[in-house]
Amino acid sequence: MLGVKSSLMVRSLLKELYVCRNQSARMQKFISFVMVAVTLTACTSTSEEHGNNGNRHLSVYKQAVKAKDDYTAIVALNYILDRDSSNTEYTDSLARLYMRNGVFEAGIKLGEKLLNDQPNNDVLMEMVAESQGITGDYTNAVKKYNKLYEKNHNLVYLFQLAKIESNRNAPEAYLQRLDQILADSGTTLVEFPSVQGAQMVDIKAAAYYLKGQLYFNMGNTNVATEYIKKALAVSPDFQAAQIGVQQIKEMSQSGGAQPQRQLSKAELDQLQYEQYLRQQGGR
Repeated sequence: MLGVKSSLMVRSLLKELYVCRNQSARMQKFISFVMVAVTLTACTSTSEEHGNNGNRHLSVYKQAVKAKDDYTAIVALNYILDRDSSNTEYTDSLARLYMRNGVFEAGIKLGEKLLNDQPNNDVLMEMVAESQGITGDYTNAVKKYNKLYEKNHNLVYLFQLAKIESNRNAPEAYLQRLDQILADSGTTLVEFPSVQGAQMVDIKAAAYYLKGQLYFNMGNTNVATEYIKKALAVSPDFQAAQIGVQQIKEMSQSGGAQPQRQLSKAELDQLQYEQYLRQQGGR
């Protein structure tokens, strides 16, 4: 059985668990609390308790997974790995749980450690790359997505790379990624924001729409409309594109105009190149 101190610690953990369940900011503090608690309880365990508690924590972890209770699973895994830090299966699970629940720093750290020994763990690499993109570590995220795309030729990775270029305000690189998607002979579905929250659309339609959105932001509504209509030609039920066309139409009818801004030389060159392609029968 757990000792008195261990029992009190577990009760404290569970109490804190419920308080933190839907508070991502407090989740970070909670994870630190868990790791400190694991260390303290480990120091007071006898070898017999060690084995019994290990079985108990494993049982709690399996029950938490079955119940889809990520936070309890995180607590149990911390205890399990305190007793056997060499278990790569549970380390992988903990890294994924961290990242899935927004504890990116801890998840990335564990994930990177595992990837050093498991460079072909594509699922984990994708999660780490996504987390690095969210936290602003674009350099490492790009390296991983490039590696994944070269290996699997999955257009979703190009889509993620395009989003990174957009986030770091690199319009030329952003357009290049979108054009790379459009030039590829394959296709797939990607999740896109919609009125209902999210919609799965053809990745080519998404790329056309995003190009249209970029040109609209540059003040070129004619080119923007052309690309958004191409998006609808690929996916007629694409809600974002439907709304985009309608908004541009209403703006034109009301005599409004998108505020103009001074384009950079690279942007002007890109626009001229796009116009040349259209004249030659390209996209």
